[in-house]
Amino acid sequence: DLAAGRCHASVYLATEGLSVTAVDCSAVGLDLGQALATQEGVQIKTRVADLETDPLPVGPWSLISCFRYLNRELFEPMKAGLEPAGLLFFSTFNRHHLENAPRFNPSYVLAPGELEETFGSLEILELSDGHDPSEHVSWVVARR
Repeated sequence: DLAAGRCHASVYLATEGLSVTAVDCSAVGLDLGQALATQEGVQIKTRVADLETDPLPVGPWSLISCFRYLNRELFEPMKAGLEPAGLLFFSTFNRHHLENAPRFNPSYVLAPGELEETFGSLEILELSDGHDPSEHVSWVVARR
């Protein structure tokens, strides 16, 4: 789980029986995630890493998830890090988000069609790619 923050998604995936490694630049967030995992009766591994400068953890991975974090330089390593038939869950803001949050950095939003173009080499299972102006988040579920 990349850019895991306080590890809510990581803990959820662990409650579903997955072995999870949560990666984030904040040791504080990861510590809070460990506490949440303990509270929920599951275990997660954590790794402090700056996704702007550090390489992704070495795969292959059966699932890579990344929510509300956009670093386009990670797209290729994310695809390459999936094991055969591995899944990618990716979701972040699209350009429609700027209508409600005009101070948000436009470099950190997706353009309509960007996810389909970026992850088109994978089998796209589900996609909402920013074409609907009422939706401010784009997401993709894809399989290698």
